[in-house]
Amino acid sequence: MLMVFPILMEKVRIVFVSLKEQIIEYKVCFEFPTTNNISEYEALLAGLLLTDALNAYPLQAYSDS
Repeated sequence: MLMVFPILMEKVRIVFVSLKEQIIEYKVCFEFPTTNNISEYEALLAGLLLTDALNAYPLQAYSDS
């Protein structure tokens, strides 16, 4: 499971929860100004890339908006 939480407009927190309930958290800082929608979209893309790098399948993605 991938969860995305905006912290500030330029920062987001990405949380992975495994089927065994192990938790991995990442914080992503953007080097450009964003809106809330853009930061959530960028975080989702970053999370998908991390998911692929970790071979973490199957995937369910959630956002707080």
